[in-house]
Amino acid sequence: MAYIDYAAEVVFAGKSYEKFPLILDNNHNINRLILKYFLSQRVLWADSTIYTYTKHLYDFISQLEVENPECTFDHIDDDWLEAYAHEIARRNPKSTGGKYIAQILSSVLNFLVWCENNKYCNNLIGHNANFRIRIRPTKKGFTHNLIKYYEKQKSPPKIAPRDEWIEKLLSQDHFRSKDLEIRFNLMLEWGRSCGLRAHEICELTIDQIPSRETVEQNIIEKKNTFIELTVTKGKKKARIPVSGILLKQTLDYINSERNHLIKKFKKKARSERNAYIEPYQVFISCRTGKALHYRTFSNQLNARWQKAVENGNLTKYQHVWVHGLRHRFATDKLKEITHLKYVRDPRQVTKTLTRHSHASTLDIYTAGVYLEDMYD
Repeated sequence: MAYIDYAAEVVFAGKSYEKFPLILDNNHNINRLILKYFLSQRVLWADSTIYTYTKHLYDFISQLEVENPECTFDHIDDDWLEAYAHEIARRNPKSTGGKYIAQILSSVLNFLVWCENNKYCNNLIGHNANFRIRIRPTKKGFTHNLIKYYEKQKSPPKIAPRDEWIEKLLSQDHFRSKDLEIRFNLMLEWGRSCGLRAHEICELTIDQIPSRETVEQNIIEKKNTFIELTVTKGKKKARIPVSGILLKQTLDYINSERNHLIKKFKKKARSERNAYIEPYQVFISCRTGKALHYRTFSNQLNARWQKAVENGNLTKYQHVWVHGLRHRFATDKLKEITHLKYVRDPRQVTKTLTRHSHASTLDIYTAGVYLEDMYD
């Protein structure tokens, strides 16, 4: 059975890669074809892209091993690809609609196109009827009928993570460092109480956070403080209300845990005679000293949720994910506003609060409200 392993560190053309992924067979032999593919693309791909492709191609190689130990492409054609897509769906019944299947198929087809172009296979994949797998050219490259089909498959409605699920997740001991725990909890609260997307949380800047005097005065007066979002979906600026308590906790983090990190990286840079430029974002990585990437936050939350499931504190159906925090915010607002008699159109008000362009986008949250009521 194939498996994924990681080289501690490899250096290609002077650039160092930590935990470079490798796919090995049951005899611990490296799949050299996939390694060559990764090496040819390493300049174009971000590190996270390599890890994603590794998982997808590992799935592909594992499927080939079931059918032939040599993992050859001789029997692969459009019919095989369709059967493979059905097998992915069978093995991942809880995947989000067809998006996950489309992503794997896209990764596999990109790999096969590279193999065809580099003469590692012949007449396997191309744009005309001479090839066993038929792809269609697009402005961005190519696509396949199966990819288009699964991309259109909508995700089934899901219940937004309930507050009790989130609290159980937060009660898990996950990070070794208290500083990481504080940062994680704070970022999660920005998603839950303000409805921010993952990249919006990670792009919050020091300048956007009001002064402590303003925040404390608003807490005394029981008023929200408004902040301007400059990095949003669609790049539209937005003004949102934020509770004084959350802003005070954020200021405490900036002045304590974040400040300690900045001092640490400045000291390290001086000792190595390098320049360290402090990032303007609020949340920074304790490993690199740079702004925390939104995928890192998403992966941390997912790992913590999986641990809670393994420990029996949550079930696999009590899903907590980063964008689910925004669903929790939107669902709560929709419920709250619906019960206000003086609001004529709750969906329009909720649309404004969640910064959606169209009220029809709220259908997923409306479905979530009904699902919650069914299970209550």
